[in-house]
Amino acid sequence: MTSELAAVTLTFSETPLAEFANAIALNVTGPTGASVTTGDPTADGTTLTVPVEITEQGQHTVTWQSVSSDGHTISGTYAFSYAGPLAAPEPAPTATVPAAVAPSAEATEPASSAPTHSPTEEPTSNVVPWIAGVTAFVALMLIPLIVVRVLRARRRRRAEAAGPEDTEGIEE
Repeated sequence: MTSELAAVTLTFSETPLAEFANAIALNVTGPTGASVTTGDPTADGTTLTVPVEITEQGQHTVTWQSVSSDGHTISGTYAFSYAGPLAAPEPAPTATVPAAVAPSAEATEPASSAPTHSPTEEPTSNVVPWIAGVTAFVALMLIPLIVVRVLRARRRRRAEAAGPEDTEGIEE
């Protein structure tokens, strides 16, 4: 891709289910693995869009997750190479050292020369917790289904072992 990129848009064959909006995720990372996503994904019909700010050229990765119309979680990853114009990186914060303060009768502590800024943290991706949450939810939904099938299979085997004359009153 060589043109300016302000957002990444994915188009699906069906509209993602709105009631599972918490399970929808879209994240873009740059060549160093740092997220270049600058906002939350938005859905409009069959498309999901997320704003990005590309600060490096090279291989970028898109990781996405959605819920299809049948309720199943779908996800994927794909990569693209970016060689377009770059967003201007934010200037690094500079430390300011207060000027020396002349002692006064009221001053009891010397002025500190420590920087007054706090380091900025790299934004983290929220895709992994959503994938883990959806996976746990699906697993918890499958457990009762498996238990019911095992119980029905046992009941069916018992009925077959009992023979046709003993099966009265045993329902499947």
